[in-house]
Amino acid sequence: MNLNKEYIQDVIDQTLRVSGIAPGLDELNIEVVARGLAREQRFGNRLPKGCDYSVAEHSIVLSRHGDPKFAMFKLLHDATEFLFRDIPGPIKALMPQYKEVETAAFPIILKAIGSPVEAHEKGDYKIWDNRLCVFEAFSLFKTAGVPKHIRKHFPKLKLERMKVEEATEAFLKRYEELKK
Repeated sequence: MNLNKEYIQDVIDQTLRVSGIAPGLDELNIEVVARGLAREQRFGNRLPKGCDYSVAEHSIVLSRHGDPKFAMFKLLHDATEFLFRDIPGPIKALMPQYKEVETAAFPIILKAIGSPVEAHEKGDYKIWDNRLCVFEAFSLFKTAGVPKHIRKHFPKLKLERMKVEEATEAFLKRYEELKK
């Protein structure tokens, strides 16, 4: 697969145009990404009926945990999902080419929206992302109580389950807070 930067930029540009998300890569901005992430439900859109919890909300919550110097990266870590969808990790692991495209697209999207962070500025994000994923799964699917070894990291956290408009606004507000 040809994954050079120009090819990935072209794929993103064409996808934006064909889908009607934006006129093209040159028109991509944080508002478009925020709206897309607010529309994309966690766990591959497989949440229980009536349960709204978006990738935007997940990113906001994640940005509030762990080392604050990586908060902006945590907020934007799933930026590709506004375009490529939220695919659960175990399934994504079976699709190495998908992961390659997503990885190559991430810095292009960050640059297009004028992000103040670079794609490599990850810090402690993965540890907190994994912890939060377990917390969300137990909370949203209500299969059992959240395990103590996970709950201790989020002692007061209650997932808000916002509507698309609320999640979009909250994401943009958090983005502006972190830019300062």
